[in-house]
Amino acid sequence: MTMQALLLDAVEQRLLRHLDVQFAMMVAGEEPAVMLAAAILSKDAGEGHVCLPLSRLAVDEKMPPALQACFALLGDAVDWQEILLGSPAVSGADTGTPMILVGERLYLNRLWRNELTVARFFSETNAPLPCDEAQLRQTLDALFTSDDATDWQKVAAAVALTRRISVISGGPGTGKTTTVAKLLAALIQLSGEQKCRIRLAAPTGKAAARLTESLGGALQKLPLTGNQLALFPNEASTLHRLLGAQPGSQRLRYHAGNPLHLDVLVVDEASMIDLTMMSRLIDALPPHARVIFLGDRDQLASVEAGAVLGDICTYASLGYTAERAQ
Repeated sequence: MTMQALLLDAVEQRLLRHLDVQFAMMVAGEEPAVMLAAAILSKDAGEGHVCLPLSRLAVDEKMPPALQACFALLGDAVDWQEILLGSPAVSGADTGTPMILVGERLYLNRLWRNELTVARFFSETNAPLPCDEAQLRQTLDALFTSDDATDWQKVAAAVALTRRISVISGGPGTGKTTTVAKLLAALIQLSGEQKCRIRLAAPTGKAAARLTESLGGALQKLPLTGNQLALFPNEASTLHRLLGAQPGSQRLRYHAGNPLHLDVLVVDEASMIDLTMMSRLIDALPPHARVIFLGDRDQLASVEAGAVLGDICTYASLGYTAERAQ
């Protein structure tokens, strides 16, 4: 049997989708190994995986017989690096081929570009911001009055006030909304006469409504003037609405060439944001914008490929440098 026939047999057994096989046939030509790799890559992307480690391109005893037959057709000792890079459908990073091979990981081109955008944003954009430390301490001391040895809500606010990007993760009832309310109040107070354009967003309409209600309630308990309260938006929007998504189209009103009009963006339920949406959001941000991501890394994972918040939070255990902690 040909690889195409074996893959179609796997579709009949619901191990692959018709989409996976059509993609493989379109990009692989007559090369059976590339066809198999492309089909599995497409399948994994559909299941929420960003890339395919080459180590998975091997027969496994637990693998269904239909997929074992696909690998058996290729024989033993397949050099996946050589075969894939020898295909016109695959190349290294920053090229226009349908698939990208980076080290031992195979990507769909779109997901590779999205991952690169997100990685650069979080690694290159988050340098410390200049601030008046004495004024910052005074403002935070007035808003956070906990007697605990370490007030982690205050720590989160301090980090967010001194960086362009911050991530506040915690389970229900841990005070994320209260923290961000006090954080925004501090930011407004520290901005003085310079008005901050603040926007609130969440992945879904339900999450946006909850953010509007909870943040509105928290703000009323803070020592803010009427003019300061007026700087807060009346409601949160969905990310699609924020970016100006158009029904029936992939085009967005806001993008790198037409960035969002804001200074501060608060995004709730950030664990639900997939890699593609995160990339689009980043593209639409003006260079000076601060972004505060709220969420619970252990809940509400994204449906599409890429669990961005969860991946970022894996580095939380590294803690702070001594200088940063001080």
